Amino acid sequence: LLTTAALLHIEANSDAALNALCRATSTWRRLRTNTDSLLVDALGVSIISSAAQLVSDILSELPADKALPCPQVFAPLAENEFNQCPALASELRSMENSWRSKGFGDTSTMENPPSSWFSRQIFNQIDLEQLVRVAARGFSPWCSLAHSDRIAVRRAERLPTPDGCRAIEKIWDPTGCAILTRGGPDFERYYLRLLDLDARLRLLGSVVWMRQHRAGDARAIFESRPAFLQSAGHEVEIDPASSTLSVRPYDKKHGDVWEMRYAAIPASTLRLD
Repeated sequence: LLTTAALLHIEANSDAALNALCRATSTWRRLRTNTDSLLVDALGVSIISSAAQLVSDILSELPADKALPCPQVFAPLAENEFNQCPALASELRSMENSWRSKGFGDTSTMENPPSSWFSRQIFNQIDLEQLVRVAARGFSPWCSLAHSDRIAVRRAERLPTPDGCRAIEKIWDPTGCAILTRGGPDFERYYLRLLDLDARLRLLGSVVWMRQHRAGDARAIFESRPAFLQSAGHEVEIDPASSTLSVRPYDKKHGDVWEMRYAAIPASTLRLD
C-alpha cells in the first residue's frame, strides 16, 4: 500500500496516491474498531500511522492550495477506537487454550504427556481455573473505568496493575503462581502506541489547518487551531524557520521526534532525479 502510493506520487499521479491512502486508512480504521485480535490491532495502528506520515510528505510537495481529499479519514481517534479490551480478552482466551493444550491441570489432554510420574503430578496439580482467574486480574486494568477515564483525557500515566497471586492462592497452587510470576507481555505499550497514533493524526490535522490558513503569521495561525487538533499528552511544536510541526512520541522505536512540513516545498528545491 505505502509503496504503491509513494510510486503513484513520484509518477505525478498524486491524486491517485492520496485517494489510495484515504481508502486504505478508512478500511484499517474500521477493522481496528471491530477486531478482537491484538495482532490486527497493532498492525492497523502501524499502517494508519505510516499512512498519515506519507500523506503529509505528499502534501508537502504539492501546491499549498491542494487539499487533503479525506480529512475525516485522518481525523484524531474517537474514544471507541481506544477500546482494546476485546483484543486483550481474546489474548487471555488464547493463553487459556495454550495452557490446556500443554496439559496444565490435566495431562490426559496432552498429545505427548511427560513420561515421568513426578512431572505428570506437577502438571496435574496446577489449578487451571485459578491460573486463568489470576491472569484475568492482570488484564483487567485495560477494561476498567479508570482506563476509560484516562482515554477521555489522553493521559499516559500507567494504571496500577493488580498483584499476581495472593498468599492463599500461592499456598493452594504454588506451581501455577510460579508460572505467572515469570511475567508476560506489557500491554501498556499498545495503549501508548495508540496515544502516539492519535498525536500523529492531530499533527497531520494541524498541517492541513496551516495549509488552509496560510496567510499571516505562522505561529499565530498555529496557536489558533481548533481544540480537537490539540492534545494534552503530546505537545505539538512549531518551527517557522523550517515550516515544520513536530511531536515527541512515547514509543521511540520509530524516532524521537516526528515532523511534518506545513508549507509546500519550493519547486526549485525538489529533486527530480
